[in-house]
Amino acid sequence: MKRSNRLTTAAALLLVIISGACSKEDQTPVSTTTGTTTPPSATNFSEPLAAAVPEPIKTNSPAVIPIQPPTNAVVAATNGVAILTPLEAKQHAGETATVRGKVFGIHITAKGDAFINVGDAYPNAPFTAVCFHDNIPTNDLQKLDGKMVSFTGLIKDYNGQTEVVLDNASQISE
Repeated sequence: MKRSNRLTTAAALLLVIISGACSKEDQTPVSTTTGTTTPPSATNFSEPLAAAVPEPIKTNSPAVIPIQPPTNAVVAATNGVAILTPLEAKQHAGETATVRGKVFGIHITAKGDAFINVGDAYPNAPFTAVCFHDNIPTNDLQKLDGKMVSFTGLIKDYNGQTEVVLDNASQISE
């Protein structure tokens, strides 16, 4: 095809695009020279413009799709110890891990035992940190109420309640 034909075809294409010349019923292009409709299959504008449009780059690399972790996934790991949510802890009974969650109340018994409700208030707390016999000063434990706190230790199931027994303050971090 000669250069003048390409320019004429390109100019006609521009006129169609600029004027929005389409019939309202079926949106088929209307010829700017004859005023008649032309079915899209009969109009081949891609040939003269093909050289101007680069081919897409093809690679053998797979598409990158972001993957969301499941809601019950381990949050992270520090020093080889998993960090779990209060709900996840139940599935890790028998393992040493860190459970991180919001403290929703602390109950101190007459004997000085402390029960720290994590993840929800008692009786719905999915996890409890337990400190027996005043191993950690109760004043220090009460300061944790309402805060996001991490408790590290052996996760146990005690009568259906998931817990970590705290022997010293080094098992707690804010």
